[in-house]
Amino acid sequence: MATVIYGFKQSGQHIADFTYGVKLLTNSETGAIAAADMYGQIHRVTGAYTLTLPAGAIGMNATFRATTASTFSIKAGESDNFIMLGVALDDADKITSVGNAGDTVSIYWDDTVSSWIADSMNCLFTDGGA
Repeated sequence: MATVIYGFKQSGQHIADFTYGVKLLTNSETGAIAAADMYGQIHRVTGAYTLTLPAGAIGMNATFRATTASTFSIKAGESDNFIMLGVALDDADKITSVGNAGDTVSIYWDDTVSSWIADSMNCLFTDGGA
């Protein structure tokens, strides 16, 4: 589901271990995101897809960005929920973009409230329901 595109240093040298770069992933279908792909990665979403998050864990965070003018959704797992703009959504609900190329949201797992926090949105994502 995800294609890895490697980051580069300013000098143009390839970064194999991502110590100094960001791991970019391309999501080009609806499906589940692996837990290993939720530790600082940037997900480029290429169409109208729903991406289901793994069970939340300490340290998980990622950014999702639309590369096309399509509505995409990020869905919490069955036992997890989002907090968006200070409002807790229901378990297994999804947050949905407005459908513009470039729509971006960063999320992170907050273990103190056992929720995904939708943060740093460049547009208003909405509660997309279950």
